[in-house]
Amino acid sequence: MAAVTRPRAATERSLPDRARQARGTVRAWAALGAVCVLAQLLVLIRWIDDDGYRLTGGQRAAPALALVLQSLFTAAVVFTLALLTVRAYRESRARRQLSFDAAGITGFLLAAWLDPVQNYLHPVFVQNVHALTPAGSWGPYLPGWAGPPAHTGTWLWLPLLPMYGAFYAAVILISNAMGRLRATRPAWSPRRLYTTSYLVSYLSVALLTQIYPLLAVGVWGHAIPQLTLFDGRWYQWPLYEAPVTALVVLLPAILRFQHLTTGTSAVERGMDRLPARWHGAARLLAVTAAMNATVLLYMAAQIALSLLPGTGPDALPAHIRTTP
Repeated sequence: MAAVTRPRAATERSLPDRARQARGTVRAWAALGAVCVLAQLLVLIRWIDDDGYRLTGGQRAAPALALVLQSLFTAAVVFTLALLTVRAYRESRARRQLSFDAAGITGFLLAAWLDPVQNYLHPVFVQNVHALTPAGSWGPYLPGWAGPPAHTGTWLWLPLLPMYGAFYAAVILISNAMGRLRATRPAWSPRRLYTTSYLVSYLSVALLTQIYPLLAVGVWGHAIPQLTLFDGRWYQWPLYEAPVTALVVLLPAILRFQHLTTGTSAVERGMDRLPARWHGAARLLAVTAAMNATVLLYMAAQIALSLLPGTGPDALPAHIRTTP
């Protein structure tokens, strides 16, 4: 039987087509990142213009216990973020280009604007008015918002804003664990590697998902009783929180692992075909888009779960208050 040969013209066209497709990947993610930055600017401008950061009744004196617990949490996350920032800065300076970790830390900080989205329909996680830095949430200025009205929902700048950047430490730990697993189990398929890494991620964050009530940051205002420990208590613990949070760690960790092992990640494909002067901005925006997409996935899961019957705490301790 005669061998079937591919037409030369088709073969010659395939290489430029692949190059354009690869170049388009990083461009598409970078464009999405720019949209995320622009969207949050528009929301925050509306929030500031309407004095949305002011809480009804103004700021009140907070109990000492709440301030002490939040101060400890804030110090921990600021210290962690500082270490990560110095590390990423040195790496970027040594390579004379923005490192993936620098983009990842910045990307998570630029995803903090999505934090109120979990309360889009119902108050899922309600933050403590007794706080170091209480401010009205910008959630009500998101299009289609059906949650608590403006000036009534709280957002804690400290510790939550630096916490988003410090969260990247978990990404580093899990991606490094992937590297060790790959080194010791080279025959494993990517699916098996990522599944095992997800389990490691779950075990790493399972206890941390209950840290917010214990450190007086806030309480779970909606928890599905059948899937919750200590149902009805102020420290009630939704067991479905950890599996979703573990996914938020895993997805960026996969991107970082890809970058470390191949020099590029799924959102950076085609970077080598862009002018060198664009690499830093393209990586920053592309990774920012990936971090925003990951956080939005978490928020979407919380919104979906809030549609199921749930309960809030029956009573709160004196150092936690959820209404202005």
